[in-house]
Amino acid sequence: MNSLLISKEKKKLSDELIRWSKGRERLLNITTIPYNSSEILYKVILENCSNGIKTLYITEEEEDNVEVINLIKKNSTFRDYINIKEDYNTQQYELVVAKCDDLDHIQDKFEIIVYNGISNVVNLSYEEIIRSMGRLLSFGGKIISYNFECIFSGNKEIIIPIRDNGCPLVEPMLIKTKIDLNKDLPYVAYEHLKWSLENKKKVIIYVPDKERVNKVYSYLEKYCRNISKEVYYFTEYNKDKDELKKFLNRKSSIIVTNDYCHNRLDIENANIMVFFADNNCFNYKKLIYISGKVGRKEKNNLGEVIFLAKEENLEIEKSKNIIRNFNKEAWEKKFFVAQNLF
Repeated sequence: MNSLLISKEKKKLSDELIRWSKGRERLLNITTIPYNSSEILYKVILENCSNGIKTLYITEEEEDNVEVINLIKKNSTFRDYINIKEDYNTQQYELVVAKCDDLDHIQDKFEIIVYNGISNVVNLSYEEIIRSMGRLLSFGGKIISYNFECIFSGNKEIIIPIRDNGCPLVEPMLIKTKIDLNKDLPYVAYEHLKWSLENKKKVIIYVPDKERVNKVYSYLEKYCRNISKEVYYFTEYNKDKDELKKFLNRKSSIIVTNDYCHNRLDIENANIMVFFADNNCFNYKKLIYISGKVGRKEKNNLGEVIFLAKEENLEIEKSKNIIRNFNKEAWEKKFFVAQNLF
C-alpha cells in the first residue's frame, strides 16, 4: 500500500470536485468500491451548502452515523442540515440527507444532488434512482454519483479503485457443487470452514431466504459441532439480536443469515461464504456488496470470500469481473505493492 500516494490522490480529487461543482458540466460519475470512505465528498458538500446552494445527499448509512455529516460537524460550524426520518419538511435547510426510500416524499428542489450508492445495498434500480433525482433537481442543477458502477453513461468518470485503508477488494473463489446445501456440505467447503475456525476467524454464511437460514443452521449445528459449537443464525427483520450478539462476542464462531444489509456484520477477522450463490436472490450487485464486507477494517490478513453454486451464472461472472477490474486499475495506478497482500 502506498499510503502517501492515496492521501495525495484523495486531496486532489476533493479539490477537483469543488472545481467541477462550479463548472458547466451537470453529471459526474465517481466510480469506487463498495463501503469505501465518503471523505472526498464532504468538502464539496460543505463548500456549496455554506454558500447557500441547496444540496441533497442520498445515502443508505444509518441516520446517526453518516460519515459526511460526522466530518462536517468535526471540521466546521455548519449545522443547517436535516437527516430525514419522518419529517419531510426540508425547505428551511441547506443540506438534506435522505435514503432512497425517502425520495418520493420530498417536494423540494435542489441545486446539487450527491448520490452515495456504495454505503449499503440499494434495492431500487438505477433507472428508478435517476428518475427520482431528476424530479428533485432544479433547472441547471448538478448530480454527482458515487457508486461502484458508472450510472451516467457518456459523462465524465473518475475511478477510485482502492479502499481508504489501502487494501484491495477480495476476489471471491467459486466452488461448484451438485450437493444439496440444505442437507450437506461439499468436502472442500467443510475444509475451508474448519481451516477458518482453526485460524480464529469468524465465518458469515449468507443464504437467500429465511427457510434456508433454518435448514443450513440445523445442518451445521448438528453435523459440524466437532469443528465449532458456536453456531448461530440471524434472519432479516429479526428484532431479537441475542444470537447476533453471541456471535459477535465469540471467537471462531459461525453465523448463518439472509440479512446482507446488516452493518453489524461488518467485522474484522472474518471470512464469508455465500451458499446458493447462483440463486436469483443474489444479483451481481448484492454479490459485490457481500464481497466488499471482507477486509474493510484490516490492512493485512484480508480474509476470504467463497461462493458455493451449482454453476457460474452471469451474475457471479459479472461480480467477479467488476471486482477484478477494480484491483487491476489499482495495480496500474501503483496504489499497493505485492508484499502487502500476503
